[in-house]
Amino acid sequence: MRSIMCPMDIEIAIATGPMHAIAIATDTSIRSIQPLSLSSRPSSYWPERGSIMHNRTVQRCALLLALAVPAGACSDSGPDEAEASVGNETLAAALADGDDTGAMSEALQETGLAQIFDGSAAYTVLAPSDASIDAIAGLGDMPEVDRNAVLAAILREHVLPGALTPEDIENAIEVQDGQVSIQTMGDGMMRFAMQGDRLTVTDDNGRTATVSGAPVLASNGVVIPIDAVLKQP
Repeated sequence: MRSIMCPMDIEIAIATGPMHAIAIATDTSIRSIQPLSLSSRPSSYWPERGSIMHNRTVQRCALLLALAVPAGACSDSGPDEAEASVGNETLAAALADGDDTGAMSEALQETGLAQIFDGSAAYTVLAPSDASIDAIAGLGDMPEVDRNAVLAAILREHVLPGALTPEDIENAIEVQDGQVSIQTMGDGMMRFAMQGDRLTVTDDNGRTATVSGAPVLASNGVVIPIDAVLKQP
């Protein structure tokens, strides 16, 4: 383990190794940050500093350090900027209220994952469109218990640790000369790259989706709309 000091004088523990929650792979090195389980996250992992905005900034700072994005990107915003950029809704509420994320919200409810996104821990949710979620919702003729287990596994692959906007990811892609790989809260990796002016994400099996809308910044993370379901069974 090594420790890095954020510009806000908050010490962030960074784990170095070949496979952690966030791994940025280049020809010569891998930078990573140790994940925590989606179902279990100690309250002491992130310092309590009195506000969701501050805690979210600390988490984003750690992620940007791991992504090798310039440190200035993780400084605290002024009051007006912070209020304008971060919503009051939780991720769970933002997904439920979104124009094309209702099916994702319902799937999270069915699998028991929705409550996680009402907490204080920050996540980035890659949210497939309603049509693409509906296309896999049945998962054949599986019994409901098995279907929910498979669906939960698919959904976890669409969750990244910490709050990252498309702009953050694009900046990291530029620094890394072409692509950035981020481990999900499931078992897989998502590889981000630019195709022209569009941000794309590709799973371990080579299935690709495109960011299809503006991100929604919630109080505890970011929703990034995408046009397809990734990491299907």
